[in-house]
Amino acid sequence: MMKKILALLIALLLVFSFAACKPQTGNTDTTTEAHNHTHTQEETTTANTDATQGNTNIPDTKPQTNDAPDKTDAPSAEVTTAPATQTEYHLYRGVIKGNVYTSSFTGIKFTKPDNWKYLSDEELSLKIGVDTMEMADNIFPTTADRVPAVYDMWATDEKSGINLSVAYENMHVTAAGAMTTDEYMEMLEGAFQNTKGTTLLSKSTVDLSGKMYQKAVFKTETGGTKTQSVYYLRAMGKFMNIILVTAPADTKLPDINKMFG
Repeated sequence: MMKKILALLIALLLVFSFAACKPQTGNTDTTTEAHNHTHTQEETTTANTDATQGNTNIPDTKPQTNDAPDKTDAPSAEVTTAPATQTEYHLYRGVIKGNVYTSSFTGIKFTKPDNWKYLSDEELSLKIGVDTMEMADNIFPTTADRVPAVYDMWATDEKSGINLSVAYENMHVTAAGAMTTDEYMEMLEGAFQNTKGTTLLSKSTVDLSGKMYQKAVFKTETGGTKTQSVYYLRAMGKFMNIILVTAPADTKLPDINKMFG
């Protein structure tokens, strides 16, 4: 299982390193092989626990519509505070309305700059290695239960090479059980310590949209390409919420905390 997680982590880093160097949309990339496995959902009764806080705070959600960013008639997501029950525990899509992405599942809200773009569901499905239909709101929870990881949102600045994604790794698929944020961070550090050309620059705990995330900043040099990668981690029951920001190493990143304000 550890080899599977390591392969997934490295695949995620490689695809973002490539995207940061030369932004691409609509093409199959290195995550496809890692994400193209099929698994039967394990029957578990894992509590919906935010491991960084030690209490159940995953909001009770309903399926949302993930409209394209150029549409203005998408409903706004309502973030509630009631914890989800076991039968309601599904990973629903976030909502994109104009420049704003809102996830009632995580309680986070992200506003992209005007010159950035959101990837379409067709582009996201290629990166996961699934059919586009599996990104549909009513099917997405089943997709998330079946594959190692899914992207809910990917924003990119094609000029600078900055990429930002919101992803979820299904720990019941990759690790046969939920992990705390601390455990995942330790595993992440160990994975990249064994990855040639990767250096951990810093670690901290940050607030994104009122939710606490563990942050790790890495610098990677591979094939003559130097990339900076910033991971934000938050355990949510059987899922690990991963917000990943990458860019060429010499590119100044915007204020990510403010973008999630």
